[in-house]
Amino acid sequence: MFPYFTLSFFAFAIPLAEFVFGSFLFFGHWVRLSAAVVSAMLVVFIIALSQAALRGLDVSCGCFGGASSSGPLPAILRDLLLLVPSIWLAVRPRGGENVV
Repeated sequence: MFPYFTLSFFAFAIPLAEFVFGSFLFFGHWVRLSAAVVSAMLVVFIIALSQAALRGLDVSCGCFGGASSSGPLPAILRDLLLLVPSIWLAVRPRGGENVV
């Protein structure tokens, strides 16, 4: 999918982006932008997992401990469940109230 020399960049950049934008969401900074980026990343992950599952590839990555070792379907369902609140945060009406 990507040239070999770009793999180390993505292996560093994707977890860093997950951490940064997840932290923004956790602390309530740039919520819409962060939720939109997280939603886009989840869609990419769902597409990648789906095409790998259709091709019969083993995609156990060790994410979430041993929870992802049961195949791609639980990971796809988990990502779909995470996508729902992420999209809601990205498109929700702007309000002055605090979530917490």
